[in-house]
This record gives sequence, structure tokens and C-alpha cells, in this order.
Amino acid sequence: MLRVRSLQELFDAAEILATTTRVKGDRLAILSNGVGFGVLATDTLIEEGGHLAELATTTLERLDAALPTTWSHGNPVDIIGDAPGRRYADALEALFEDPGVDAILALNCPTGIASSVNAAEAVVTAAQRPRHPPLIMSWVGDSPTVEQARRLLDTSRLPVYDTPGQAVLAFMHLARYRDSQRALMETPPSAPEQFVPDAAAARAVIEAAFTSGREWLTEPEAKEILAAYRIPVAATRTVADAEEAASAAAAIRFPVAVKILSPDLTHKSDVGGVALDLADVT
Repeated sequence: MLRVRSLQELFDAAEILATTTRVKGDRLAILSNGVGFGVLATDTLIEEGGHLAELATTTLERLDAALPTTWSHGNPVDIIGDAPGRRYADALEALFEDPGVDAILALNCPTGIASSVNAAEAVVTAAQRPRHPPLIMSWVGDSPTVEQARRLLDTSRLPVYDTPGQAVLAFMHLARYRDSQRALMETPPSAPEQFVPDAAAARAVIEAAFTSGREWLTEPEAKEILAAYRIPVAATRTVADAEEAASAAAAIRFPVAVKILSPDLTHKSDVGGVALDLADVT
């Protein structure tokens, strides 16, 4: 069960749910060869209520050993614009082992010194590992090489999106789907704690109606049964004449409604037997 805001979002949600394993939470690690795209993805993630994964010390140490000294040293993991496929693979291997990462978003922006296809090939190879957090991709651009990279990822059944924002929203669909499924699986207690119904009082009302040969309860009788099971009801008074009605209305406090009480009339309004929103005794 998911709520989407556009037709595009509907298709994006369908793609992510069809191609990606379920996530354990909303902690996202962002891997990018461009710091700007990493920031854009982070902004969308925060706006949508997700969280950046806090990378473990061991993960940071592995990234330090595998990446250039100028990498971002945190999440988002900026592996620098000249990143070849090997650098993507090394960073993913480190992130795969981090228990605080629920999913990984890999971003690629085209540059003149690194191949988008080579980066996609490295991600596809890394994704063949038996156990790892869900992978989501965004390969940005419309050049022939970027299109080739997207086809490669898509053929490998890895979800790939045109923009970082779309990819983050897809991740949040996974996280929200998880939350909705957990909510649906919650079992409420069979009865509220400290709930003690007055079953005898309810039974007495029903038996009295049967004894009088009626198939319908009056409104006061129905409310007695609801009240016996601790269900809040609007205050009702049974009166015999106008003077008692005025006194009861003053006690309940205006405005009030007045209805005929008769076992012979099921629908009182059909005979003008209901008066609503009475503001005073006149």
C-alpha cells in the first residue's frame, strides 16, 4: 500500500517494488562521482523524511584505503569525478558490509575523463554478490554512452532513474511500503486493557424488547447497550411533556434535538417527528 502524487511516481514505485528486495529501514548511503548530485539527493532524502546512514568507523577506514585522499570522508560518499568502475566497486564493497546501511544509491554524472558504461558494469558485477543492501541507481544525462549504461543496468534488473530526486523517491517508496506492511501486520489486543463491559445491563435491555414483542430497539435502548460496552454516546433524556423536555434540554445544554419516542414509528422524520438544532425553550 503506497500513496503516490503523480503518474510518473506510480511507475517509479512499481519499478522499484518489482526489481528490488525489501529494505529494513530508511537509512540511505549515497555514492556519487559528483558532490553536487550527492547534495541534491541528500536534500530530497531529508525533505521526504528519510535519513542519511551514519557510516561505521570500519567502513570509513575501508573507504580511506580504497579511495583518493580527496574523497568526502563521509556520507554522501563522493568518489571524485574521475572515478573508474573499479572505484565504484571498491566503495560498494565497503558499504555492503555496513550494518547501518539499509540501501545504497549509486549516482553517476558523465565526465570527459571516466566512462559511464564502465561504472555501470562495475555496479552490475558488485550486485551479483549474494547478500547486500538494495541498490538503486541514477545515471544522469542523455548521451549515447549514458543510454548504454542505463540499458545495461536495466537489463540486469537494477532500478535506474534519470535524476537523483527520482531515485531517492523510489527508495522512500521502499521504506514506506515496509512501514505500511508492518502496520498491516500489527495485531490489536482482543480487548482493551481494563475494559469491563456491563453485559448484564445490555442483556436486560434486549430481553425487555423481546418480551414486549418488538424487533427494534428504541434510540434510548440502543444507547444503553452502547454505553454498557463503554462506547461514548450523545446524552439522551426520555421525557413525558414539554415542561420535562425544557428541563432536560437545560441540563444537557442547548442546542438540542427532540424526537418522538414511539414503538410504532421507525422513521420519525417521515411524520415530522424530529426537530433539530433547537437553541432555546421557545
